[in-house]
This record gives sequence, structure tokens and C-alpha cells, in this order.
Amino acid sequence: MMKPSLISIISFLIIALSCPLTTWGQESATATRYNLLSKQYDEVSGFEWSLDPNVVVEKNGKKGVVNAANKLIIPLMYDEIKSLGDLFIVCQNGLMGVVDENNKLVIPVEYSEIRPCPDKNGLHFMVSKFPSGSSTEASTALFGLMDNCGNVKIPLAHVNMEMVPIIESTTDVDGRIITAGFDDFKHGLLDFDGRVILPQEYDVIVNIATDWRLLVTKDGRYGIVDWQGNTIMPLDYNDMVFDNYYSSGFAARREQGGKKSKYAFWDFDGKQQSDEIFDNVTGHSFDMFDATIGKRHIITTGFYEGRAAFAEMGNEGDDNNLIWGYMDAHGKVIVKPQFPSAYRFSEGLAAVALTQNESELLYGYIDANGKTIIPPAYTFAGSFMGGLAVVNTLESGQCVINKQGQIVKVFSEDSNECSLMRDDMGQVLIKEVSSDGATRFYNAQGKLVKTVIDDATLTADPK
Repeated sequence: MMKPSLISIISFLIIALSCPLTTWGQESATATRYNLLSKQYDEVSGFEWSLDPNVVVEKNGKKGVVNAANKLIIPLMYDEIKSLGDLFIVCQNGLMGVVDENNKLVIPVEYSEIRPCPDKNGLHFMVSKFPSGSSTEASTALFGLMDNCGNVKIPLAHVNMEMVPIIESTTDVDGRIITAGFDDFKHGLLDFDGRVILPQEYDVIVNIATDWRLLVTKDGRYGIVDWQGNTIMPLDYNDMVFDNYYSSGFAARREQGGKKSKYAFWDFDGKQQSDEIFDNVTGHSFDMFDATIGKRHIITTGFYEGRAAFAEMGNEGDDNNLIWGYMDAHGKVIVKPQFPSAYRFSEGLAAVALTQNESELLYGYIDANGKTIIPPAYTFAGSFMGGLAVVNTLESGQCVINKQGQIVKVFSEDSNECSLMRDDMGQVLIKEVSSDGATRFYNAQGKLVKTVIDDATLTADPK
């Protein structure tokens, strides 16, 4: 049996949020096929996912699957069907299972819930079932994990499970499972083979960062570990404060000699970014915190490269029409508040609104002392990565510039996504997702190095 590709499974999981565009010829063929099947069945669905040739059909209240040759490969016997390429999650009489394209059972139809969990080593399924002889009202469902051949990887012995996907490269997803057991609802961390990464003894385990750091709590203490279970910050802190999206580091303090210390800012590698200067810190919004220093009430981005963007807040806490500046790690003002908008430092530069064009702010870049390095010319200015930043220009639209303000790459108008990323070797790539379904990668000089077609096929590198 062919295993579903990782990319196709991820496409399935985000189908509600995206829909590949097709050419006119594809649309015409799809319409012809739809009309043909509509004459045979009461309902036809699945055409919105053009990469999957299988179509779910329904007749007299029962569903089956028709393949690309319009042959009925899954009989009309199920109440619900979800296609995963060569595997199908099916529902019958309120219970769920998994069958292959020959309707052979991979996972018996006896589970109350089945969720696909993609992993670079193959598709897995999180399954749950109520204990034998118990009713759903009187008992708690137990969770486990099975592979795409129906082998049990984690037994049904947990009252809660959650998948933590670890993105290791542009195509590889490694998985971890956060579990909760019966004993005081303690949490642990397992890999997809059931091996223990963190023992089941924590009150909370939660993913807090894009590089997959995990916050752990135990007996009122906070710490941070990585996805392999290595300690980044020990369980030695009595308070940690994050922004709403866990995106900009965090503030933490500990108890010293029976007294609580002040808050300092830290990054997700456990490196302290500021002195203990804040009396109080609370999460505000994306990339922002409310903080107090004595009688001063500020809003801040947190610290990057020894600087934090900040603005003074009024007595009412009004965050409209704020004027921004920068402070150092000791709380000293280095760049006095003067900007309508300001962002964090990256690679020695920060994007700030330096002037205004009619009703639209124009952004440029300053250095750590407030000197203008790249003049204001952008309606959007992103952070630098590997000497590059994504910006929007009035003349050329969305572009990538270098630290001299020179344009390296101009994106086409039909680009759906333009961003920077690092490959497995740490090299910065420019990523462009076009409306034609292709994802293209360029090097730091703007040269095309790789193209992914329909999220499935890699082209050869251009010569």
C-alpha cells in the first residue's frame, strides 16, 4: 500500500483555509466529471481539493469513494468519509476507523475519534475510545496513537493527548505528543514511538515559540525545555509572562531570599536580555507587553539586541497615537520617543516610521543609536534576516532589500506570500508562493534555486 505523502496530509489539514487554483482546462474537465457523477449519485464532494483524484459520493444516505477512473473503490456503506490520499477515515454508526483504497481495514471501526497526525516518518493517527462497557456520559475517553498500518505506538492509557508538530526544514515535520494521565492529570511528552521525552509529572506543558520551546510548570514553578527535553531554563521561576502569541520572548522573575525579584526580559534560548528593572509586566498583544518602572507605565516590544522599543502610556492606558523610542537593558532611554511606529532590532537595524506621505506612514531603518541608515521609502518594512528584509515600496510593490537599501528581488503582483526563511544549512532563502500553486525559493542574490509545484513535486535546480 502506498503511504500518503507528508505534503498531501498537510494539504488535507489546511484545506479549509486554502484552495489551489486550476487552469481553464482543468476546470472544464472537473466540471465534466462532476456532471457525470451527479447523474449517478445524490451528492458528490471533494472537487475543491484538486490534488486528490478521489471523490466522496453519496446515495440513499450512505457514502463511498470514486477514484480518478470514476470507479467506486469504497462501497456506499459509511456515514462519513475523509480522504487522506490512499487512506480514508470512515465513520459508521457513530464510530470511526481507517480503510485503504481497497476498503481493507487499517484501523477497526471502533473508535470515538480519529485525528491524522503527519510526521516525516509517516502518517500516524491519534485515536480515542471509551472504556469497554461504559457510556460516554459516565466515563472519560482514553487516547492513544497508531501508525498508518494500524500498529499501536502509544496505548490507550491517557485522558488527553495533543500533537506538537516540530518543523525541522521546509518539508520535514517531526512530531511529539503531549499526554495527560490519570494521576492528578499530570502531563508528559512522548515521541511517536511512545518513548518518554519528559516524564508524566508536570502540571502544564505548552508550546510557546516558533522554534518549539516548551513551557513546563510544576508545583507553582516555571521552566522552559526544548522539544528533545533538554532544559533551557530550570524550574526555578515563580512567574513568567508572555505576549498573546508567544512571539517576542518573555519576562520572568524568581523568588530570592523569600522576596520576589523584579522582572527581566529573556529570549527563548534562556538568555537574559535586560536587567531586573520592571516592577510589573503583563502580556498586551502581538509582540507587546505592558510594564511599569517605578511610576512610569510603558508599552514595550521586549528586548532585542540590547534595545527595546517603548512608548509612555497615559493614566487611562490609552495606546492610540503613541510616540515610540528605545531604551537599553538598564532602562535608560537611548533614542528619545519620536516615532509614530517602531519595531524590534534585528541585525543592528530597526524599522521605524520616519515620515508620513499623506495619510500613509513611510518606514525606514535606524541603527542602535537612532541614526537613519535606510531613508523612509516603504509602506511596510520587515525585520532583517541574513542581511535581507521584505518591504513594500510605492513604486515596485513587495520587494526584498539588503542592508544598503538596494532591491535584491521584486515579487510579482500575483504572489500570495513573500517571506524569508532558513534552510537546513542555515542559509537564508527568499520564499515566494504564487497564485499558480508554485512555491519558489531564491538565494540571497535573488537567483532562483528551487521550485515546488503544487506542494508536491520538486523541480531540478536551474542551471
